[in-house]
Amino acid sequence: MSERPDYDEPLPDDAEIYPEDEEEDEEPGQDPLEKDI
Repeated sequence: MSERPDYDEPLPDDAEIYPEDEEEDEEPGQDPLEKDI
């Protein structure tokens, strides 16, 4: 597991750090919070 934990077990914390998640947040409409505001 120490050799490559990202590949064997991708933790949710790592996913948040990835830029892919950031792009999704930037997209308008996908975020329900924006609609509430």
